[in-house]
Amino acid sequence: MKGPVRRHIMFDPDQIDNKLPIADQFYFPTNASGDHKMYFCSHSLGLQVKAAVEELNQQMANWQHLAVDAHMKGDTPWLTYTDELAPSMSRLVGAEENEVVIMNSLTVNLHLLLTSFYRPRGKRTKIVIESPVFPSDIYAVRSHLQARGSNPRQDLLIWKADKNLSLDLNHLEHILKANRDHVQLLLVAGLNYLTGEYLDIPSLADIAHRYDVLVGLDLAHAVGNVPLKLHQWNVDFAAWCNYKYVGGGPGCPAAAFIHRKHHSVDVIRLEGWWGNDINNRFEMLENFTPAPGAAAWALSTPTSLSAAPLKASLQVFDTVGMISIREKSRLLTAYLEDQILKLDSPALQIITPSRAERRGAMISIRFKEKANQIFEKLAAEDVVVDFRRPDTIRISPNALYHTFDDIYRFVSLLGKALTQF
Repeated sequence: MKGPVRRHIMFDPDQIDNKLPIADQFYFPTNASGDHKMYFCSHSLGLQVKAAVEELNQQMANWQHLAVDAHMKGDTPWLTYTDELAPSMSRLVGAEENEVVIMNSLTVNLHLLLTSFYRPRGKRTKIVIESPVFPSDIYAVRSHLQARGSNPRQDLLIWKADKNLSLDLNHLEHILKANRDHVQLLLVAGLNYLTGEYLDIPSLADIAHRYDVLVGLDLAHAVGNVPLKLHQWNVDFAAWCNYKYVGGGPGCPAAAFIHRKHHSVDVIRLEGWWGNDINNRFEMLENFTPAPGAAAWALSTPTSLSAAPLKASLQVFDTVGMISIREKSRLLTAYLEDQILKLDSPALQIITPSRAERRGAMISIRFKEKANQIFEKLAAEDVVVDFRRPDTIRISPNALYHTFDDIYRFVSLLGKALTQF
């Protein structure tokens, strides 16, 4: 299986001095004997930070002792609970505080944002989306094209990955140039769910804006994984979930970013009472008064119970910082790649970019055959990774709780599994 040429890295992981990992602050899944499993699946669900239990119990106690009064009273009133997470979230994505709102789930937020930012006019009816793409994104885009009277067969353009499964910005510019005056919106993942490729977002935004195309991002696999500067990069809007690298727990509230330049314009959006200005939200007025900034896109009362673990997780990111996380992550991922290459197996191909700046904390391996059986062999050894049909296994070393020894042991088990076929 041929791919880009990769070279072995030269460093001694034992000499790396860093304040990470902080594995003792997280709960790991265990086997029948109570021993920790090897968990490399943060790209799907981050581990539970131990402080989440205390935070959740506090909100349960507020419900128990204060009931409805917990909306306004107590140390963490529910009325402003998710609002108070916005500063931490904005730091994580490189945004101004009023450009971020915590609400709903990822695809719901994509629908809300597409309602506002996909505004076909005249000949500008087309949307560009990438391939490979997470299915939910393309479902959402197609449904909006249909709802606006556009034809998905004609108005959905695909930015296809090249033979190495990389998304070439030159190809994107070719698409926009060939469809000049016809493309209205670009919606892509900032970090690809399958290959782990981290796009050059500022260059992507510059190219799109040069053709008067709005830029939207799905950042599900980027937030908490790689540094982001959404405001500085001039991204128009973005949405993401918070249960992967952020580790906010299954089903925790997602979030959205709307650049400040879109706050003061006459933008169309779906509206609900929680997006009304807090100063008169409870006056039950028929006329909507939008809250300042991205908060105007909120719809319904948020749940403090599901946001509680997210609060605890964001406190970890505030304490450690994305700079340290990214620094350690790059080393761990490079070491993982190096150890896989040393297996020198013709049965596998790494499809994640070899350049550290073009990938996050994940290595994806495509197998020539028997990928599912190899996945099952690893699971039998208490290794938690992820299998994507038909032939890909994804592995995520997490700087918060993994060591170089964890990676060495994992690759040893992978090598053992390969020899059994």
